[in-house]
Amino acid sequence: MGKETGRFIGIDLSKRTYEAVAIDGKTESIQRWNGKLDIRGRRSLAERVRPGDTIAMEAGTSSFQIAKELMEHPDIQVLVLNAADLAVIHKSLKKSDREDALKLARLVQKFNADELPTVPVPSDEEMDRRALSSHEDRFRRDRTRLINRLHAVFLRCGIPDHTKAQLKKAATRERLIETELAGFSKTEAINLHHMISEYEQILAGLVEEIGASVMKGGESAHILMSLPGFGIKTTMAILAYAGDMRRFSGPAQLVNYVGLSPRLHESGELERKGSITKRGNAHLRGLLVQSAWGLIRSKCSNPLKSHYEAMISRGKAPSIAVVATARKLLEMVYILLTRGERYRYTDDMIFALKLKRSGLAILGAGG
Repeated sequence: MGKETGRFIGIDLSKRTYEAVAIDGKTESIQRWNGKLDIRGRRSLAERVRPGDTIAMEAGTSSFQIAKELMEHPDIQVLVLNAADLAVIHKSLKKSDREDALKLARLVQKFNADELPTVPVPSDEEMDRRALSSHEDRFRRDRTRLINRLHAVFLRCGIPDHTKAQLKKAATRERLIETELAGFSKTEAINLHHMISEYEQILAGLVEEIGASVMKGGESAHILMSLPGFGIKTTMAILAYAGDMRRFSGPAQLVNYVGLSPRLHESGELERKGSITKRGNAHLRGLLVQSAWGLIRSKCSNPLKSHYEAMISRGKAPSIAVVATARKLLEMVYILLTRGERYRYTDDMIFALKLKRSGLAILGAGG
């Protein structure tokens, strides 16, 4: 698709509406329009595009759905751009939806797709997995907040002996509430206990759904579960947020996409690495770090655990070393999935036990 043909369209999306700017590739004339993001409005937007158009929008809540709808039209290129890398928009002194749409149109007019910070458009299956994974994460965080509130009730009543870990067990917290609290504090604690129990029932169902979705991952899920520290939630998050490894040119690009790459600071001949970029999905990064802690605390030895121990022996802080280990773990994800190989340092008996505990023993059959 040549730069001299077609139109270059920038679309700035808000929650309910959009602003669009189209630059004609031949005449440089500019056309502007706007509309709503309901079904009728999106249909109207799709009717305005035509073969040869190149469309750009920032990654956001509704951008993937709109991008997929527009991509159904023939000979149209749709680019979803990483908002964190669009400094030309976010550092602009003149900030409005109309101006942002124009800047997006200018970007795709000036640069080719491989020169822009594009974000892969997820498949419908990946979108479902993302929604399920984030939904489970939100419910788990809400349950934790309720347990913290219940713990605060005991502290307020001068009972500091019980830990939050104890209150996570339904039978234990019910017994402690019944035997150690009185008055309205007891009523408040009972209400919190009922709410926590409801959350736990919902979470149990969500974990079953995650397990079923991981099962559909087939050989890729089998490979991911072979990695030390990986459980069904981390496996699910990789399938949801990273997806097909063929969309990445190598492990470094995957690491950068997830946001585990260190920032580089250059001055003259000096080059210094800083903290990680945190550009990708925070939920996936958090699960990878949890997985890294899991393999570090494991009694089984493997090169990834040795990498962490070597960093600690050189004086690195555990918090830095574990993030570096998570980065190595993610690089291993890319290598294994592209090769179609299971992690070679996994003990077969431990792997089989992990699958059984996750309810996925059938996944490893014949593996």
